[in-house]
Amino acid sequence: MTMSSCRVYRTPRNDYKKDIPADIRAQIKSLHRSRDNWHGLFYLSIDWLVIAAAVWLTLWSRFNLAVYLFSIVVIASRQRALRSLLHEASHYKLLRNKKWNIWIGRLFVAFPLLEGVSGYLCAHCEHHRHLWDAELDPKRRQYEKLGIIRPRDPRQFTWRHLLRPLLLLHAPYNVLSGLLGRNEDRRETWIRICYMTGAAALIVAMGYTREVFLLWLVPCWTIYQVLRYWSDIADHAGLESDDPWQATRNWTAPWWVRQLLASHNANLHLPHHLYPVMPQHRIPELDRILGDVAEYRQGHHCEGFLFPKRPDRPSVIQDVLRPEARQRYQYGTLRNQGRLAVLRALFGRRRSAQGNSVESCAETCPLATVSHND
Repeated sequence: MTMSSCRVYRTPRNDYKKDIPADIRAQIKSLHRSRDNWHGLFYLSIDWLVIAAAVWLTLWSRFNLAVYLFSIVVIASRQRALRSLLHEASHYKLLRNKKWNIWIGRLFVAFPLLEGVSGYLCAHCEHHRHLWDAELDPKRRQYEKLGIIRPRDPRQFTWRHLLRPLLLLHAPYNVLSGLLGRNEDRRETWIRICYMTGAAALIVAMGYTREVFLLWLVPCWTIYQVLRYWSDIADHAGLESDDPWQATRNWTAPWWVRQLLASHNANLHLPHHLYPVMPQHRIPELDRILGDVAEYRQGHHCEGFLFPKRPDRPSVIQDVLRPEARQRYQYGTLRNQGRLAVLRALFGRRRSAQGNSVESCAETCPLATVSHND
């Protein structure tokens, strides 16, 4: 398979833009035209500088246990941030120059994370084109295997998707999938093999095997895998729908939570799916502009990952478990009663007036999302 054969090059259907007024579409087009080649490099440099600082601090402390544990959390969070930039590269928006976009994405993002760009690119673009399609959306198939298409049992969800990932049972699959390069361009496979072989030989020759293992591979194979799992839940879990406005969610949380789970505005996933070619640093402005669209305001907007941070909006986990209740659930009352009441609301069973469980989301149907021409 080659990247040129990926269906990202074919124009998908475009259903929802009729809901966006012409003046707002004009603002969005102007925003998109402001793309450049330096923002991506800037954010990439910041992530690597933070990693370097954490490595230096650990070495300076001579692997003091407390410093080491702190450092691998920081490094894993930047590995998660690099994956967000791999996502940018897959949409050809890490840099405006398409050729440099792929090469920078390979050498400084994907290869250090032990995977390639092309396999991620094709799978991710099929996800955009066929969101929630049972046959064609790779992420939907992944959600089905994990059991998070329509999770309704709070206790089972807590164990399987919040606590069980800490056992890292899913990590070997993720690591091996990246290393084996599923659906990867064959040319890129050979480039990646040469890169990893050369990097390994250089590391061994310089005598840094222990440091690289403890300060890169350990966080990559442990904490990063947990952060990746939880952040993937936030994107679409529980939102199976043929309505583009309802098929994904936005969320926000304290700064440190976003740095762990959703760096580079990855938490604003709804505007990204509506306009996937918009660079990540423009997504907050896109979110503000789309706020004038009624359908956008009625979408899934969450505050907090586990606990709600506002009285009128659910947390991500509450919305995953009960997305149909987002507009009528009285989070304010529960929040004022304290976190114990929030936990009861989260893990208790919500009933309708007739005493029956709240009905699940509508059945899915094929969805093709956005045009890359806007």
